[in-house]
Amino acid sequence: IRILLVDPHRIELDTRRDLLRTYSECEVVGEAADGEEAIASALRSRPDVILMAVELPNIHGMEATRIIKQSLPAAIVIWLSTHGAERLNAGMIESGAAACLGRDTPVPHIIQTIQTIRKGLLSRS
Repeated sequence: IRILLVDPHRIELDTRRDLLRTYSECEVVGEAADGEEAIASALRSRPDVILMAVELPNIHGMEATRIIKQSLPAAIVIWLSTHGAERLNAGMIESGAAACLGRDTPVPHIIQTIQTIRKGLLSRS
């Protein structure tokens, strides 16, 4: 699973990257700290999954998701937010994100969410 990490907080990014690297099925193919970098990195690295903080400098995560999904419709975008998923649900669906998890979601749960989404997409093809 090729993963792009997007988070303006370096410590969060580093921690998530290091934990994801312990999973043999995961490969972190890029990192970004803002919406502009997220778009450029996604187009360059063409990840399967993008774990994206919603609150980003330059271009908000919602708009960055919309732009990325136009070029990479198969990419799975999972938002990581400090706000409740209910509050973000309409924007998530509109922009093309597949799920919204809390920023403090443990990596095993993130992996489980990715696998669940991928299984659902594979069964529809």
